[in-house]
Amino acid sequence: MSNDRVEAWLRERGQSPEPEPAWVAGRKPDFFCPGPTPIWVEVKTLEQSQHQQTQDRAWNDFRSRIQKIEGATGTVYAMTSQAYTQAHGKVAARLVKELTKATAPASREVNEVIVIPPDPLPNALVTIRYESTAGEVIQIGPKTVSGRYHFYPSYDPQDWAQEVVVVCGEDMSDKRQIYDVFIGDSDGPIAVNYCRSDSPIWCTLMSMGGRSATAARLRLVINDANDQLRSGQRCVPAPGVCVIYHESLDATSDQMFLAALFGDLTIPIELNPTRRGTPFLGNNGILSPTQNRGVSAVRYVTLGLGESIALNPYADFPIDADFFNAPVWVPDGEAMSLHDGRRD
Repeated sequence: MSNDRVEAWLRERGQSPEPEPAWVAGRKPDFFCPGPTPIWVEVKTLEQSQHQQTQDRAWNDFRSRIQKIEGATGTVYAMTSQAYTQAHGKVAARLVKELTKATAPASREVNEVIVIPPDPLPNALVTIRYESTAGEVIQIGPKTVSGRYHFYPSYDPQDWAQEVVVVCGEDMSDKRQIYDVFIGDSDGPIAVNYCRSDSPIWCTLMSMGGRSATAARLRLVINDANDQLRSGQRCVPAPGVCVIYHESLDATSDQMFLAALFGDLTIPIELNPTRRGTPFLGNNGILSPTQNRGVSAVRYVTLGLGESIALNPYADFPIDADFFNAPVWVPDGEAMSLHDGRRD
C-alpha cells in the first residue's frame, strides 16, 4: 500500500518509476526513476510501537467498560501505563460506577479521583482526603501492600506536612502526615479523574509514562534504506530518497524528526560560574559526514501531522529541494532552515 502511494506521488512529480529493477544486484531499492535527473527511492513503513499497541489495547478495554455503565453521567479522564491489565480496568470501572451513583460532594470544587496502585490488596478500599495545589481531593482506590500511595498526576499536595486521614472501610482509619502517605504521583496501571455533569458518560484516555522510541526507530529504517539505495547507486550514480510512512499515534514532530536525522539538541552547562553553553547537535544523528551518505533526502509522512522533508547535507548525490514541491528542511550553515519549495 505504501509503495502504491509513493508510486503515485512520483508520477505527480513527473517521474516514471520502475519498481525494484531486475538489473540491480543485492537488496534492491523500491523504485528507480530514469530520465535526465535519475532518482532512487526506498519506501519504509513504521508500524505502531509495542508501547503504543499496549496503550491502544488498554484504552479500548477501559473505554468499553465505561460505556457499559448504564445511565451514568459525567466525564472520565483516565491515564494508563504499560502495567495495565483487564483486571485493573475492571476494578477502576467498578469504582467509577460507584462514584456515578454516589452523592456528589458538597462543593463542586472537590476533585474526585481513583488511583489503582502497583501493589493492590484484594477486597480492601481506602479513601484519602487532602488539599492539593488544584483544590480539595477525594481519592479512592485499593489498599496497598506497602501502606504507601500515589496521587493523581497534577494533584500534588499543597502542603506536604498536612495531616490526613486514610479511611479503610467503615471502621478503620489511620491519621498520618501526608509525606508519610504519598510517595509521588501515580505510576500504577491506571489513574482516573471523574468530573460530574449531566451529560452521558464519556471517557478520555491518556498515556502515563513510557519513553517515545520514535527517533531511534527512524534511525534504524534510514540506516537500512541507505544499504538498499547504495545497491542502486552502484549501477546508476543518482540521488537516493528515503520515504517513511508512519500513520500511528506515536508519530512525531519536525523537532524529533530532525533530531533523528542530525542528532539530539544538546545544551552544555558550564560550571563556575553556572551558565548555559552554546547548543550543539549530539553525535547520535543517523546522517553524518561518515555514514548514510547514500540518502540524499528523507520524506516522513505521518497521520494528521502531514509530511516532513529534509535534505542530507552530507549526501554523495545531492537532490534539489524544488523536486518535492513542498516545504523542505535544508542545511543553512550549522543549522537547518525551512525552504518553501512549493510551486504556484
